[in-house]
Amino acid sequence: MEYWKNYRQYGYQVLLVIFDGRKGNEYLYCKQITDVDVGLTSKKGKQKSQPIEFSKTLNRLTVGQNDFISQFQASFKSRIHHSSTEILDTNMWPFRSEPRWLYTYPTHFKTKKDIFSKIGQGEAPYFIIKKSVIYTFNLIEKDFKLFFEQVVSEGQKRSEHRYQDVVKSVVFRNYYVELMNEYIRDYLRKRGLHYQRDYKRYYFFLKDDQSEYKVPYRTRKIDKETEKTVVNYYQYGKDEFFRHWAVEAKPLFVEDKLYLVISHKYLFTSDRKTPLKPDKITKYTNFINARTFNDGVLDELHFWWHYLARGGSELILFDVSALNQTSITLGKAISFTVDFGIPLDSKKLFAKKKGVPATQTSPSTVTQISLPF
Repeated sequence: MEYWKNYRQYGYQVLLVIFDGRKGNEYLYCKQITDVDVGLTSKKGKQKSQPIEFSKTLNRLTVGQNDFISQFQASFKSRIHHSSTEILDTNMWPFRSEPRWLYTYPTHFKTKKDIFSKIGQGEAPYFIIKKSVIYTFNLIEKDFKLFFEQVVSEGQKRSEHRYQDVVKSVVFRNYYVELMNEYIRDYLRKRGLHYQRDYKRYYFFLKDDQSEYKVPYRTRKIDKETEKTVVNYYQYGKDEFFRHWAVEAKPLFVEDKLYLVISHKYLFTSDRKTPLKPDKITKYTNFINARTFNDGVLDELHFWWHYLARGGSELILFDVSALNQTSITLGKAISFTVDFGIPLDSKKLFAKKKGVPATQTSPSTVTQISLPF
């Protein structure tokens, strides 16, 4: 709300757009923030703040009806200039190469836990199990013979599913993504990132004898070699905590193309492992996000690419080229050039000395994709 106030005090309108991603209820809603909304969401004394309410009919946007333009054009038209162009950067990393076959094998086991009670993890491929069926990208009878002999039901043969068939099936597509997450989780673990299940993000781990953690890094603008502090200890009033840089990494199919959606996050812990209470996490996360502008978001995304790709132009998630198989690789985030711009939207929008909006044009706009759980 503090971020919105900075715009509204100079006469700019704020439109809040949310996506309801619950299955069967996938709708987009838009609402213009009013003085009433500001008042309700502001905590005053003992009076609790109230959430902003959306109408399922008045605020819902429908494909093909152009209701966004008809309802809100007056709110943003004066800010858009078609005489300039801008670059829209995204947080979507395209897969350059990915497995082209999904193999299934019947098994008498029910869960992974049952399987690993009989066989070591080093003897198993990356796989998932659904209703006593193994799903994998590997020909396990060839590459993991011991696993095949002990896990696959005797006399049963594999089924093969081409990539083109996988993307046409909602079920297979979901299984493909779940299996790809096995590779992602293992790769990030090797890069020093642990998975926090409650908040569904990977975070930099800190040892018991450490109070901070730094990693090598090259800056985005001047390509200077330096270090980034990714875990640090903080104390604010009675609150003591560690702030960990974290990342949400989710594979996403857009038609038949696979992307990895990267979203910068934080994890706040009391003892390097245990998360703070949700209200504390919300408080400190909102404080940071309200002060992070486009340049800051670009710096965060640049950091994650530089760190995870080891400073290269390609991220090799899994390398099996020596076995004449398809490796799993990703390219840098996609971007778009558009024939319009919002010149007043920049980090220097509000010139503190003059107390009026600045007119410096922002070099780019960042579009981030947030995925519902």
